[in-house]
Amino acid sequence: MISPEAMVRATSDFDVMDALQDLAQHLADLPEQVDYRERRKRFATWHLPHYQWEALLAAARTDPRACGPLLNRNVISAYIWARITSSEWTLAPALRVPAAEEAWARLSGPAADGMRCLTTG
Repeated sequence: MISPEAMVRATSDFDVMDALQDLAQHLADLPEQVDYRERRKRFATWHLPHYQWEALLAAARTDPRACGPLLNRNVISAYIWARITSSEWTLAPALRVPAAEEAWARLSGPAADGMRCLTTG
């Protein structure tokens, strides 16, 4: 098994590929595997309910809306969903757009600005 330090020290493309293959093998050999696909299916329609959003706001030491209206319940839902499923926040059900042509909206606009505010603080 290659150590993280050895991965950092890898200098040639060949060394990096060996390190990545060793890391992939190590992860595959772990005794308890998490089925992230199943987890994403289980949470396919999940979002933070309004009452839980209000409870979070009431309990928070600082107001999560300090970023303004960009940080809203859907952005928080996407953040939590991404952490639970180890997936990209842009794939979260709370941010799905009705038309496939508008999929670019997940990467820019209010949701992206809210997520940047949430993760850079």
